[in-house]
Amino acid sequence: MSFINLIDSDWYKHLDYEEVSVNAGADSSEYISRYVDAGHHPKTLTLDRCHLDPGLPELVPVIEYFKLLKNVSFCAHRLRPGHYVPTHSDEYAYYTKKFNVDSNNVHRFIVFLEDHQDGHILFINKFTQNSYRAGNVAGWTGRTPHAALNFGLTDRYTLQVTGTK
Repeated sequence: MSFINLIDSDWYKHLDYEEVSVNAGADSSEYISRYVDAGHHPKTLTLDRCHLDPGLPELVPVIEYFKLLKNVSFCAHRLRPGHYVPTHSDEYAYYTKKFNVDSNNVHRFIVFLEDHQDGHILFINKFTQNSYRAGNVAGWTGRTPHAALNFGLTDRYTLQVTGTK
């Protein structure tokens, strides 16, 4: 995993997050029902997000790190204890339409905003990320399967960076 030297602050804890269903923006309405039918509770299949203005001073080191990306967007995520995003592949419906790009050319990165805490897990293409430091970066391209889980006792904060090369 690569590393960004983040600004030492808890700015991300004070954002105006909105709770969204994990299938928000997905083309398939069957996504949630598959998990609910298997016994998952729909109230746990949510995350909190906040789209960020690239002019936010706290994003300066992140913008510098990703300076080779084009069409960059930033979104802070808060995953509350007991909530998770089951294995899925992003469809990038809004992003690909906005920037007129193919989803296979979209790069998505997760910047961990805090050191790993027990129960905070990220899966990317069958690999588990469960030992990280604030500023570590994980990522994938296109429709790579991934999942995020918070089986811990504290909120899990990450910054999602999306762009093209």
